[in-house]
Amino acid sequence: MPEAGWYQDPHNPNQQRYWDGQTWTEHTHDAPFTIPSAPQPDHSPDYVNDIGNWLGRSFKVLFANAAPVFILLVIGLIPGMLSFYLIAQAIDGVSLSLDDATFSGVSSSAIVFGIAGILVASIASVAIGLAQSHLLHRSHLGLSSSVGQSLVAGLRGTPRYIGWSIVIGLAAFAAIVGGILLVVLGALIHGALAALLGIAVFIAAIIGLVWLWVKASFLNVSSVVGPPGDSALSESFGRSVGRFWPVFGRLLILALIGLAVGTVVSSIAAPGYLNGFEVGADGTPQLGGVPVEDLDEIVFTDLIPYDADFLVATVISSLLNGMVALFSRSGVTALYADLDGPHGHESAPVPAQTMS
Repeated sequence: MPEAGWYQDPHNPNQQRYWDGQTWTEHTHDAPFTIPSAPQPDHSPDYVNDIGNWLGRSFKVLFANAAPVFILLVIGLIPGMLSFYLIAQAIDGVSLSLDDATFSGVSSSAIVFGIAGILVASIASVAIGLAQSHLLHRSHLGLSSSVGQSLVAGLRGTPRYIGWSIVIGLAAFAAIVGGILLVVLGALIHGALAALLGIAVFIAAIIGLVWLWVKASFLNVSSVVGPPGDSALSESFGRSVGRFWPVFGRLLILALIGLAVGTVVSSIAAPGYLNGFEVGADGTPQLGGVPVEDLDEIVFTDLIPYDADFLVATVISSLLNGMVALFSRSGVTALYADLDGPHGHESAPVPAQTMS
């Protein structure tokens, strides 16, 4: 790696930025005179920064931006609460008969409220997530961004992200249907052939899902920071070319950390969600102390009350899960920057930074 020192800022040729020997720092100053060229990493094109360096920077950048990312989390709760209200209106008066598994109290307005609640929550979640990725990515590059700028960038990137996500979902669905039809066709020919095809399709599905997970993992970042004229999907897919397994390993680390911490968070917050629902000593599910099998019907507002306790549990759980997701976002944005992911930041005014 190049030695530590002051070099031309790769994102602003009119200033110098300090290279600490491993990564760019936030320290800059004006450079009206001739300065050395930016350090060129002394490694092959398929190189990825070591895991310790990458994880360390992921934590460092996240903690350095704790205030703005927390503000984004809180802003995201507003449409989330609206969504919960709409869903509460949808399930009001709806019950499930356990005798014949039929619903009662369902109306067209309830369905509209429910769909609206889901859409509000989904779109808001995407926009806030993209805003967080924008802010963290700029920080990983040594640049700054306000909450407002990142929110605007997140909103602009939302249609891109949703559009490509739909394309990916449809492609995956078509592949699954194709695999099922292949197995059915094999069954029409011979049972043994169907079994072999089933095993082959299952293995192919696992491999395909892992491949798609790695390739599409950067879509969240490329949708919000990628140049407007470029394909966000192509940029996401291109980050792991020639570096698939190093990228896979780092993404797996993020997933395992998120799973471990998320499980703890869910176990703490879950009791506030289901009103009176518990598992008895004999292992049978109970609602209000009555075994579910002895109930004639389940009234959804009794199960999910949408009262003050529920809202408090929801807010706390949303904040905690959001904080867990933030570390994953910081890790992905750091990896995107390491892999030279294209971005349009150079075209925007770069706030002057001073040495501390």
